[in-house]
Amino acid sequence: MISDLLRHLSYNPKTGSIIWVLPRSKNVKAGAEAGSISKKGYRQMTFMGRTLSIHRVAWAMHYGEWPKLCIDHINGDRADNKLENLRDVSSSVNAMNRHKIVCGNRRKFVTGITLHNSGKWMVQLYCHVDKKVKYYGLYQKKCDAAGVAQKILERNREIL
Repeated sequence: MISDLLRHLSYNPKTGSIIWVLPRSKNVKAGAEAGSISKKGYRQMTFMGRTLSIHRVAWAMHYGEWPKLCIDHINGDRADNKLENLRDVSSSVNAMNRHKIVCGNRRKFVTGITLHNSGKWMVQLYCHVDKKVKYYGLYQKKCDAAGVAQKILERNREIL
């Protein structure tokens, strides 16, 4: 499939854009950027009847093989597919990527909080001492979860 991608598309690692080299239809002409932004903020496209994440396609087109693990957007911008912003990492490393949280009138980066299926905010962090992911509870408010995660991270830094 990578050879088909390379025949139909061109990837620019400096801009992160993938461009159609061959016209795809009456509506999609050669030179048009492939894909659109999904509800979750990732660029995706349809190719040969399959929906593909453009960050994975970019990796495959540049390196000639599909990523072995998860593609992490280093700067947190899910639509930024420049090669320098992409890395092939484990899901646990990908999950530790920082997310900007707004608490009151302040913005801060907090690692380890995610929205749980229950609608509450879950705190889970990797413990370098035990080398395991530890669960620290569910919280009604995002700011409460962020505060707990921040305290745990600070305590872990003191230990290391």
